[in-house]
Amino acid sequence: MKGRVLVVLSLVCNISLSFAQELSTAWEYFLKGRYNISERIVNSLLEEKNFSPDVYYLKALILLRTGDFERARIYFEKLSFYGKNWSEISLISQADSFFQQGKLSQAKSIYQTFLKRYPHSSYLPEVLYKYAQILRKEGAWEEAKTYFRKVVNDWPHSLFATFARKLLSEDEFYFCVQVGSFLNYDNAYNLTVRIKNMGYPAYIKKVEYRGELYYRVRIGKYSDKNSARKVCAQLRKKGIHGIIYP
Repeated sequence: MKGRVLVVLSLVCNISLSFAQELSTAWEYFLKGRYNISERIVNSLLEEKNFSPDVYYLKALILLRTGDFERARIYFEKLSFYGKNWSEISLISQADSFFQQGKLSQAKSIYQTFLKRYPHSSYLPEVLYKYAQILRKEGAWEEAKTYFRKVVNDWPHSLFATFARKLLSEDEFYFCVQVGSFLNYDNAYNLTVRIKNMGYPAYIKKVEYRGELYYRVRIGKYSDKNSARKVCAQLRKKGIHGIIYP
């Protein structure tokens, strides 16, 4: 999304100064995570009939960040009427919203539509990477690897090539059950010992996320999702709740 944000901010130069200042302020609050203030400014712009793709896009992102997926998609769809670049952003953003909502089949379908409609888009590394992520979540391991490798080989200096390269090097193309995520190693270790004593192959996976190091307790490395589901169900009966990863 960062690349698309830069595109949007660069367009601010082409609109009136007061509008540009308000929109810039709204973006500043959005990027700081102060969505309520950002949305107030955006709503004010819309009330003044500033119906521009810049405003629609930011409004949609705010709704997306606050979990209002349906309304976010309404605003993303409006972008398709503002030329090719906005049409591309519109499709990607709608797919992203379904992905974040956990509706993978809808997201996959839109990413496929994008790839057919815009085969030479500058957003291809991003779309191919996200498409591969869905394949990985579906357990289509080899197909997912193929797309990750394509991103790495065809766009080696892109941000998404960096992400793809990391996933390929970690080789986590299997399902597991995650039962805990801790900032404190001792907490993760204690849970791992407890799970192992129950007869499950538990282990700790270190994950960096937003500048923090997390110790995630996981169980198994299963080739199929049903095996992971069975473990989840067994653990639930024992009072332990887990999620299937990826």
